[in-house]
Parts: sequence; structure tokens; C-alpha cells
Amino acid sequence: KEKVLAAQRAGVHTVVLPKDNQIDLRDVPEPVREKLKFVFVEHMDEVLPVALHPQTEDEREPISVAG
Repeated sequence: KEKVLAAQRAGVHTVVLPKDNQIDLRDVPEPVREKLKFVFVEHMDEVLPVALHPQTEDEREPISVAG
């Protein structure tokens, strides 16, 4: 729960979790769950494709340059 909340506060949009921990999401407040995409994996080899998936234009946040 705490790591999911910290991820949301840090601006993370997708959280990869072990499939066995899926039941623990009930402890995360619904408004937080609605803002995040959860990917549940059984093996480490499932993590890299999710973590290295290129972002689409819609997923990218604008970059502001202070000058």
C-alpha cells in the first residue's frame, strides 16, 4: 500500500506488482487506484517489456524549460 501511494505521489502512472499481491490493492484508496495502471506479473521476465515500453504521445508529459 505505502509503495503504491508513494508511486502515485511521485507521478508514476504504471505500477508493476507481483500477481500474488493483487489482493492487497483493496487497502489502497479507490481514488488512487483509479489514477494508476496496474500490471501484475508472475515472473521477472514479464517486467522488462512493461518497464521499457515506449510512451505514446498521449502518455508523455510536457516538458517545461525555464529560461
